[in-house]
Amino acid sequence: MMNLVDLIDLIKKRPGMYIGKCEIDRLYLYIAGFIICLKLNNLNDDFLMNYQKYFNFFVQSKVINNSDEIIKRKLRFNNGMSFVQLIPFVEKDSQKQIDFYFEYFDEFKKLYDENYDFEPIKEKFM
Repeated sequence: MMNLVDLIDLIKKRPGMYIGKCEIDRLYLYIAGFIICLKLNNLNDDFLMNYQKYFNFFVQSKVINNSDEIIKRKLRFNNGMSFVQLIPFVEKDSQKQIDFYFEYFDEFKKLYDENYDFEPIKEKFM
């Protein structure tokens, strides 16, 4: 059975085939639908649980690090945003937003594989 990492690898190779027009909200909805399917079929794995628990906080910390002071102040205390809301703060071009997602996903996956503790990132925004 395909997992989230496999899906992201496929989308990265041919985004237009999976999400049509390359827009971050389309990517978000496609991934959300896939995650719902996995959960309905009891196919959770540890990476998926960590992705759901920490990925948006990880993206938020990355966006804050790449933003000016006005955006940093806006985002520092807002913990309810998803990557689809966060990435447009640093990039307006829709194709580059998708590229940012893949870059952040790859970095998140690499850190996960290295047993990185994401809890401190989450706690910064709570």
